[in-house]
Amino acid sequence: MKRIMLLFSCLAVLISGCASANKYVFYDGPSLPKNKVAILYAPENTNVRLFAVNNHKSSSINGFGSEWGDAFIIELLPGTYNLAVGYREVYGVIIYFSKDNKEVVFKAEAGHIYLLTAESKKSIEGVWSIPKVIDVTPDVEKNEKYSF
Repeated sequence: MKRIMLLFSCLAVLISGCASANKYVFYDGPSLPKNKVAILYAPENTNVRLFAVNNHKSSSINGFGSEWGDAFIIELLPGTYNLAVGYREVYGVIIYFSKDNKEVVFKAEAGHIYLLTAESKKSIEGVWSIPKVIDVTPDVEKNEKYSF
């Protein structure tokens, strides 16, 4: 049920668009049609931050996007990608964050949309995150659309 709610939330973001998102293209040459690339994104106010893709580091200290919580969209060619992902969660005046980036490996397929997210775990030992990439490609049979 939690996954279904996450999927609906992601689709709502996709349908409404990401006009204010920072956009990056990770391939050379002219822009390719959406069915030839994979899209990796994080919505606004996300608790994850992408710092590197296949060891290509962001020029910003805050990773891709200009600030923590900024949305970003990255166009990728199909293939396997290693992501360096950080995590930050704010509870009032307390900020939990990852001291080291976690590595996430995923295989991008052409025409697919992927959400970069993290599940936080809290215990007596502290707080840590488990970053993951989820395929949230709209169901073509249901005529769902996205506006990237």
